[in-house]
Amino acid sequence: MSGALETLLNKFLDMGIPSFDCLVYYKGNEVYHRLAGFSDYEKTRALDEEQLFNVYSVSKLMTVTAVLQMVESGTLRLRDRLSDFFPEFAHMRVRTNQKTADAVTEITIEHLLTMSAGFNYDRAYDRPAWAKARAVSGGHCPTVQTVRFLAEEPLEYEPGTDWKYSFGHDILAAVVEQISGERFSAYMKRHVFTPLGMTNSTFDILEVPQGSICAQYRYNSDTCEMMNCGTEIQNGFKIGDAYESGGAGCYSTARDVMKLLEALREGTILRPETVTLMSTNHLCGKQILTFQKEQADTRYGYGLGVGCPNGTPGWTNFGWGGAAGAYCTVDRVNDLCLVYLQHVMNSPNKYLRRELYPAAKQELGI
Repeated sequence: MSGALETLLNKFLDMGIPSFDCLVYYKGNEVYHRLAGFSDYEKTRALDEEQLFNVYSVSKLMTVTAVLQMVESGTLRLRDRLSDFFPEFAHMRVRTNQKTADAVTEITIEHLLTMSAGFNYDRAYDRPAWAKARAVSGGHCPTVQTVRFLAEEPLEYEPGTDWKYSFGHDILAAVVEQISGERFSAYMKRHVFTPLGMTNSTFDILEVPQGSICAQYRYNSDTCEMMNCGTEIQNGFKIGDAYESGGAGCYSTARDVMKLLEALREGTILRPETVTLMSTNHLCGKQILTFQKEQADTRYGYGLGVGCPNGTPGWTNFGWGGAAGAYCTVDRVNDLCLVYLQHVMNSPNKYLRRELYPAAKQELGI
């Protein structure tokens, strides 16, 4: 490939993106792989495919896969109430102007998967839930113990009536722990990562080898500079060292993510009909209007943890991206999978990464 995809990736480099790993599979075969830039701030070590990236919200695809495996086995149902596993969530309050009122509808597993439960994504260090979790756990914040405190904070809206990007998938990780009796990272390793040969993927921050993570940056849009984030692991979604974020806590590589995408495309890690359920729009009315406005894109709806086709001709892919610029997509109609990883928060190519999919299709003539 030397046309549209290369041109777009070169544009990313011109915008100052320090490094990236881009991998494309077509009909089950690798047809394109490009590594660019350096893995360290000193720019002495060229990026290699073993370097780990925090894929941030691409983690949601992995968490959803585990949840839907439980649905397939009958240990979990989409209509199950969150309070069936965590009674604290049985009687929620909802913000109404400057006051709160009792929620009428109970939160379900489907609400969590579709981001329609009413939670928010406020990562403020001093939010009540996190402050209490740190105080009780000595700052470690185990996942199950921590998400329970979210029940003490009012919802943004009545469950099922709107859409808001939120901690829903973090709560789902806690549900997986509660049902399985295993720590989320251990469950993911046993049921998803090991079966797929994803040997470089983990939700356990303590498993990440020192020096194995690609240097992370933050883009300053005022000065157009890439700011060095430092050598410590950077993840604002990591509440404590024992907290495993199902929505943003996975460290992985492009090849490992591709193994998951290919398994979803082929219907091996989940049944084909389950993948169809995952990748079908579940939003309607106000929900989808809010989603499309927030995403600045009317080509997609939202399924179970993934952006998905919404009837726009030529857009038959589903997938999601991450806060530092990761992007992955699966097109089962055209047998195409694409993974793109980078490590830049507030990235200048945030919206341009969506064009990787049509660029790859153009290259392949599909």
